[in-house]
Amino acid sequence: MEKPVYYTSKAHRSNYKRLIAKNKEHRTPELTAVCYILAGLGTLEGAENAETFGANAEVRYGNGTQSINLPNPIDVIERFVDEGKIDFEGILEAVGLDISYRALIKLAANLYDSDNYANVKNTFSPLTDEYQAIAYQALLILFPSFSKSFAGRYYR
Repeated sequence: MEKPVYYTSKAHRSNYKRLIAKNKEHRTPELTAVCYILAGLGTLEGAENAETFGANAEVRYGNGTQSINLPNPIDVIERFVDEGKIDFEGILEAVGLDISYRALIKLAANLYDSDNYANVKNTFSPLTDEYQAIAYQALLILFPSFSKSFAGRYYR
């Protein structure tokens, strides 16, 4: 099975390799697409928005100044991914209330198992261009024939 060809950042690529390595014995197109989506969460935000990842950021005090010890998104997500098993409810609870993260997690859950509901409009409308690109690429991982045959069939 081919690996994804588009990554939004070096962190996205590194996170994908980390998640897929945990699942090398259980690789399926569905699991590949899910790992690709989950690996991209939290990799596009600047420092000013980083606190939106993870509902349980710890407040630490060092040298009399207050700072926030932000969780590394992949560390949070990786706790819920293990050898072909993914706890989507756990991930949803851990990432907090950010609507983009929640939309991508619901899409990942739906691609993994169609019993997990995801509304297309609700999934794509809150996403930035970069997060939409992640969602599109995940769909192409699962449905690669579309990308190979679309241009030849409709643009003659």
